[in-house]
Amino acid sequence: MKKILLIIFSCLVLTGCLDIVQYISIDGNQIHMSLRYAIQKMVFEMASSFSEETVDYDEMSLVGEDVKEMFGDTLVEARDINTATEIGVEMIVNTQLNSPSDSWYPEDVKNRIPFLPYKIGDHYEIFIDSLSEESNEDLSIGLGLLASSKYRIMVNKTDDFKDISGFEILPIDGAELSFEEYDLDLGFEDMVYDYGSIIVFELPVIFLFANPEGFIIRLI
Repeated sequence: MKKILLIIFSCLVLTGCLDIVQYISIDGNQIHMSLRYAIQKMVFEMASSFSEETVDYDEMSLVGEDVKEMFGDTLVEARDINTATEIGVEMIVNTQLNSPSDSWYPEDVKNRIPFLPYKIGDHYEIFIDSLSEESNEDLSIGLGLLASSKYRIMVNKTDDFKDISGFEILPIDGAELSFEEYDLDLGFEDMVYDYGSIIVFELPVIFLFANPEGFIIRLI
């Protein structure tokens, strides 16, 4: 199995078949969110053809204890995705809107629940934890090709979200944001798609790997 996992990673790098889709809506002081990670099954088929190992999708589950630990009591449902073309995981989260006025509000950004919006002044911020524990130097070989994979944030423009028109990315604790070494020309204005009732922000998935400290997405 270890052999096929290594080949799968190589195939991901070469094909860019990993996509992350997040949907956020607000109703009064209730935040509703779904987060979906999906990999094209053709990646596993490619890996299987090289390794001569078969893949049993029915025995594969990406819903682990780490998912439950990440979202805690806010997690409503975590389910495996296993369609004709994709395999992955989807997490459904419902929680009350969090702001610094809450007595339990974490002062340290990294203690916030990842991917959930927190109201900071007049803005909403989302802490994005790194998908990698490796250093940028360790990741530099090949991961730049993952730029074709996308992380999309879909925001339903209701209530407090109704005037959101863009986003900016902020570093954590003065850390430098890393993307120039992967030849990513990030013009954030080109990554915003406004469809009226829903606005979509798009980032290369590599950005989630390339910043080991994580980063903050501020909705503006």
